[in-house]
Amino acid sequence: MCKSGILFFLFIFLTVTELDAQAKWGHLGGGPGHKFPVVTAYGNENLAAFWDDGKEIYCRRLENGVWFPWEPLKWPHGEEHGKFKVISWGPNRMDGFTTFEGDLYHTYWNGDSWSIWENLAGEELEGELELISWEPNRLDIFAISKGGGLRHLWWANEWGTWEELRNLKLPIDGFIKVCSWGPGRLDIFAQVSNRMEHLCWDNGWRNWQSLGGMTEGRFTAVSRDKGRIDVFAVGTDGKIWSRRFQLGTWEQWYELLIPVKTGTVLHAISRKTGDLDLFYTEPNGSLGYRWQSASGELSLQNLGGLMLGGLAATSWGEDRLDVVVMGGDRQFYHMPRDGQKWGY
Repeated sequence: MCKSGILFFLFIFLTVTELDAQAKWGHLGGGPGHKFPVVTAYGNENLAAFWDDGKEIYCRRLENGVWFPWEPLKWPHGEEHGKFKVISWGPNRMDGFTTFEGDLYHTYWNGDSWSIWENLAGEELEGELELISWEPNRLDIFAISKGGGLRHLWWANEWGTWEELRNLKLPIDGFIKVCSWGPGRLDIFAQVSNRMEHLCWDNGWRNWQSLGGMTEGRFTAVSRDKGRIDVFAVGTDGKIWSRRFQLGTWEQWYELLIPVKTGTVLHAISRKTGDLDLFYTEPNGSLGYRWQSASGELSLQNLGGLMLGGLAATSWGEDRLDVVVMGGDRQFYHMPRDGQKWGY
């Protein structure tokens, strides 16, 4: 997951057998889930988890240590919609988005209730949806259109207008990721034919730049300091590779010597300047975790479980992580981390 200053995203599946065997997991109920879980922090000690049954989206909030019941977001169409994503740009504020019949739909949490859904148009949106907030009251939304174009919409006290970003055709089922290392800076990554492409906004949109590599599946990107980006991808050799941007230039790809399961989802988080948390699927299906400090200190940890897909995770503080997963029973489970301790 990429650093927006507020929000971090991850995705995991575990079977219920494994979940029941580990006391560290708390049972959130919900389900049967239709899609991967989604989670966001929206202030200190405030957390929201979401699940989707295909026709409705449900939210459960954790505030000051208390879980509230699941509540529907009252999706108005009652039909299959695109992937739901959510982001927070400040305390007690969440913005949720999904696509339907080519348009982007939006709802928001104002600290008391969810708003009525609004249609933000979009002109034949069909592929991946990605969100970022790099300062309070600012949102940037990126989506792949039916024709393979990358489209952008922003909020800064009011909605802007849709724009198409440069001339690069993306696969409809492709994956995009965006991160920011400071106000007014955006870095977008897309996978095209097993290579990674990069586009940035820095007082204007630059041209697409190929970062090369022989990557497959999903990747992740994160900023852990001003002027610093770390990209992680699974190579065609089944290992994790990384490339970093610092001092104004891209360094070469290098291997982390970490084997992963085919189809693994990678997600990276930076909870404080210089530090980095990376999650991945071990070859045996368990959750792998890699932490690196600003000084270069490194540790690897197997967090157990049997992952069949992805996970959702977020952080509301330097020493806090929250992971929400869907088990084999399609129910939802939560594992927090305070300091160095995982679980309840």
